[in-house]
Order: sequence, then structure tokens, then C-alpha cells
Amino acid sequence: MEFRDIVSFKDAAALVVAAFAVMQSVAAPGDDDYVADISMSHAAQAYFKAVPENLKGETVSRSDPVVREESNAYYTEDGAISIPPGAMIVFKNAGKCMDPHLPAPSSGEPMQFINAERLIPRQLQDTYRTLLERNSRGDPEVAANNLQHLVWAIRTAGTEDPLANNLSDRQLDLLDACSGRHGAFSRFHERQKKRNAKRKRNRVQNRISVGNFSYDASELRGTNATRLVSSHIETLTEMGSESKIRSSENLRYGEIEEDLYSDVVCEGGLTFSARILNASSERKEFRAADFAAQVGNGIVTGSRRQRVTMTVPNAFTVIKGAVKEGVSIDRDVSLAEEMGFSYSRVHRRTQKKRSARQISSLRENMAESKKTERKRTTKTTTVVEEVPPVPAMAPVTPIGGAVVTNEVLRPIVEPVRVRVIALEYDEKAETGVLTVEILSGSFKSANKYIRDNFEELVKNQAKKDGVKGSFEKLEIMEFSVADGARCNVKFKREGTEK
Repeated sequence: MEFRDIVSFKDAAALVVAAFAVMQSVAAPGDDDYVADISMSHAAQAYFKAVPENLKGETVSRSDPVVREESNAYYTEDGAISIPPGAMIVFKNAGKCMDPHLPAPSSGEPMQFINAERLIPRQLQDTYRTLLERNSRGDPEVAANNLQHLVWAIRTAGTEDPLANNLSDRQLDLLDACSGRHGAFSRFHERQKKRNAKRKRNRVQNRISVGNFSYDASELRGTNATRLVSSHIETLTEMGSESKIRSSENLRYGEIEEDLYSDVVCEGGLTFSARILNASSERKEFRAADFAAQVGNGIVTGSRRQRVTMTVPNAFTVIKGAVKEGVSIDRDVSLAEEMGFSYSRVHRRTQKKRSARQISSLRENMAESKKTERKRTTKTTTVVEEVPPVPAMAPVTPIGGAVVTNEVLRPIVEPVRVRVIALEYDEKAETGVLTVEILSGSFKSANKYIRDNFEELVKNQAKKDGVKGSFEKLEIMEFSVADGARCNVKFKREGTEK
């Protein structure tokens, strides 16, 4: 029986249209798009563990003249890194947050590369790549327009998320310039919002809340935008450090494509270190801008973390002779033979996916059997495999131009400066309100500073204004952000009723 015997052409067309509508719905920006099909690569683990520790690397800078010798690693004209056979490159990436409502990764958490196309709407992928490329080259227009907010806007485009609906005219002009078509971002955003509205009615909200920090998104168009975004990121970073997940360290080992492997570890916040190894007998090109970094597969509840943007690093360290022939199959060959199929290089391409699944399943069964047998005679012992350290790197210049070494990159923190504007105090009720203006530093840092020095700030202002009262043992009742950078802090003396 053929397909035409079951449905008519008209019915088939309707099915295609319905399927397309479902695809559009699933792919709508802002939907749950955490990549779950991530698993450890045994071949990657074997290769990286076999890299000799005494190998020295040499630094290749993006500004250096290109030397296209057979044994060299170099930048291609279209922004990729060409890696010679048997070589490994090492670099650090200081990226941007791609998920404005997820905690930041914590230092030491394993990461893998995922295709950025799975996170960015198809119509905005060129805009996204061009924007990050311009930033990596130090474009002042990108630096002046709050790149982090722009990345969030692209990620949430086509939805009612306030981050995509509170862009300044200058930011919209920049996104249009990156897309090469005037009004391209705005047209996509409004058109997609209408489509989403037909499927489900969402109440438009303009208040952004993450953890215990919230603000009105309309302020992103004003002079406090940089400070607000900085506080937003600080809150997400704090959330990540408070809820560090326990995931297999081996998830750091991934396979980018056949014979091109990765080893990625978070160094705190939005910075990660990466090793890319070419295990083939021919050159491989690694296009960093095509990828983002993700922690784990998000299957365990509460384990999802921000994805991190990635662009071509301004420099990397290349280590030649990092691969030993045959290393990738040594660990799995006995299992492969035990299952009765060939693991030779000739058949790897056609059998790789199948064999990886079979080997993984066999490993789990064998591990379970050994565990059961061990329990009969003695207590279970947890064995931790030692992973060789990342080879030493020469100083590398990541995105933005800052020179770093193997130490963790930390964000530059602007010092906190505040000015008390007014003090209102009811001496009889022993309650009051202190109004403070934040002159510099993030809201989160200023909040902590005000709380730590609150009694001193109140006493100084009371003395200045001639306000009478006892300002000892004060208790903060409420801390709220007023207009702009002003904060109202309601307080009382301990033991006083509200």
C-alpha cells in the first residue's frame, strides 16, 4: 500500500503545513532549548590523557602574519583556526551570557561545545556572528552599546521578554548594521511576536527579576543600563556559586566532528579554558564563532546553567606532536572485539555512532556487574581518575584585548560610591527612610555597601540635617530601587513594631 492510498494530496499538504507550524512553535526564541544530547567522548578522554606533559607550545596571535607552513596552526581569512595533524590548540574564552534567567557556571564545572545555531533564530544568525566578530576586533560602536544586552535581545527576539523590547534606537541601528538590512531585527521581532501571540496569549511584563534582584526593563534605555546589566550578571554568578552542581568530570571531553576533540572547563562565571585536538592525518578547521559552551545536558533538575558565547580568540597556544597514533582505540578495542564488530579506522566513520552507543551500554553493564560483585565481599569504593593538567600557556589575549594567563579571569569591579540625599525619621515611632543615590558601582555591590555601613550613613546625615533621635541598633525593613539610581531604605530600631 502506498502513501497516496491512505491520504489525498490535499490532506498531505495540510499535514505538511501543520508540521511546519509545530516546528516554528518549537523553534520559537525563548522556548526551552537546553541541549540534552550531550555525552562524554571516550576517544577524546583517551587522547587528552595521553598528551605528554613536557610538550612546549608557541603562541599564535591574530595580528601575526599568516605563515601557511604544513606544520603551523594559523588563522584563516574567514576567521577559522587551521590546526595541523596531531596538534592541539589551547586558549581561553571570556564570553557573554546567553540565558538571562539561568545561574552562571561555577569554576571547575565541565563544559562542551554546542552549535550556536541551536540557540539563535535562523533569521538572526548572521546578525549574531557579525556582532560578536566586530566585538572581538574591538569595535567601539559595539563596546558603547552594551553587548551583553544585545546578546540577550537576540536570544529572546520574537517574544514578549522585556530584554528584547527595550532597546535604544542606537542599539537597533547597530543590530541592523550587523544584519546588513535596515530594520531587519525589528521586522523579525515584531512579526514573530504576532505569530507567538496567535498561539498563546502572554501578558506583557516589563519587570525583570533574577534571584533577589529586580529592575524595570525600561531603564535599559537610559544611563544606568551598564550598571543594571552588571548587577544582573553578578546575581546570576552568585546563584551559580550557591548551587554548584555535581556532574561527571568526564563530560568535559567532547567530539566536535570526526577526529576533532575538545576538552572544556569553566574557570568561573563566563570564562572557560579549552583544548582542541586534531587526531586526524589531515588539517582541520575549528570555527569558534559557530559554537557556544554549555554545562552538562540539563537532565538533572536544577543543573542548567547559562550558555556562554564564543568568538575567534585573539590568540592561542599551539602544541605540536600532542597525538600518539592509535591512542583513541586502545581503551575500547577489547570491548569492541568482545561485541564482535570491527573498530578499525576504515570502518569507524560508518560504525562510530552505533559503536559508541554499544560501548557505552556495555560499559554500564560491566560496571554494574562489578559493583554487585564487589558489594558481596566489601564496601563500595569510589575511584577518582586523575586528569593531567592543561599544558602551560603563554599569555593569551582573549575577546576584548585583556592579556591573561592560566589564572581565572575576574570581572573588573567598579568601586562603589554613594551619596545620601535625604533622611526622614519619626522619633516617636523610631522608624525612618534613608534615600541614597548610587554614583558608581553596581546596584548589588552598592546594596551590600549600604547595608554594611547603614548606621554610619544614617548618623552622618542626621548630624548634617539636625535630626534628633537614637540611631543605634538599626534594622533595615525594606530596600527598594526608586527612579534612576536612587534607593529608598526603610528602617527601624530593633524591638520597634513596624
